[in-house]
Amino acid sequence: MKKNNLTDKERQTKALEEGKLIEKYWNDPSHNKTVHRVIIGDSRNMTKSVVDNSVHLIVTSPPYFNAKEYSQWSTIEKYLEDMKKTFIECFRVLQPRRKFCLNISDLPERGDSGVRWIPLGPELERVAQEVGFELADRIFWYKTPVKGFQYGSLPFPPSPLICDSMEYIYVLRKPGKPDYSHISKSQKEASRLKREEYAEFTKQIWTMRRVRLKENVNGHIAPFPDELPHRCIKLYSFVGEIVLDPFGGSGTTTKMAIQNKRNSILYEIKEEYLQHIKEKLNLNQKRLSDRFEVFIEYEK
Repeated sequence: MKKNNLTDKERQTKALEEGKLIEKYWNDPSHNKTVHRVIIGDSRNMTKSVVDNSVHLIVTSPPYFNAKEYSQWSTIEKYLEDMKKTFIECFRVLQPRRKFCLNISDLPERGDSGVRWIPLGPELERVAQEVGFELADRIFWYKTPVKGFQYGSLPFPPSPLICDSMEYIYVLRKPGKPDYSHISKSQKEASRLKREEYAEFTKQIWTMRRVRLKENVNGHIAPFPDELPHRCIKLYSFVGEIVLDPFGGSGTTTKMAIQNKRNSILYEIKEEYLQHIKEKLNLNQKRLSDRFEVFIEYEK
């Protein structure tokens, strides 16, 4: 089978060559571009492309259990099993004492007695801790604008429906001794947050606009706003470090890594999202090529 007019073997060789080039860029302080890997592959097994303890921050929002575009799971238990496989890989590639920012919300499900909520957030937090992560912080995303009231028993008691306006951002930490020896004084200074940024970003409740349907031009079923990975990247990484998104979707995390002068690795299992990623990153605009480079890889 061919992709981009290359055989699987040719693509594998090309990916290895590009991987060496990427490592050269990441380890060369004089290289003034950020480098970004877009990997069409399965983040449950990143051993082919990402080495141990090589990533400085993970920011992601995993697929939802009953989402139409990711509906391969027949039970919540099977869903959690797959998430655990990816979390194990995340734990492997993340450097000690660094952060894994996990955005997720609970899910409504209609039952015989009415709507009930699947506690997806707490379940994924539990799975992450089973893998070895510690819970460092928990942030709540207050999604604006709040959609109109939910009907339920409107306008009477006893069964009103509460508006869904919150999501979790679990800030998980890999235990161990940190290593910041690669951070130069200039990198540290370039990563300084403004006073007002620090004050706003360290609040436990983040008020951010949700992505409206008409704004979702890149077509992903559940994109998070640019502001969410932007804040995580600014708070938990230094300029020039590597950010991973194991569930890349339409490429928002990589977009914000570029904006904040970080390198990135994006995994996305669905190849049809590649065009959305290219559009979001404006890869056809040559004038941006002096700021960053993107390598697109395919895994078997």
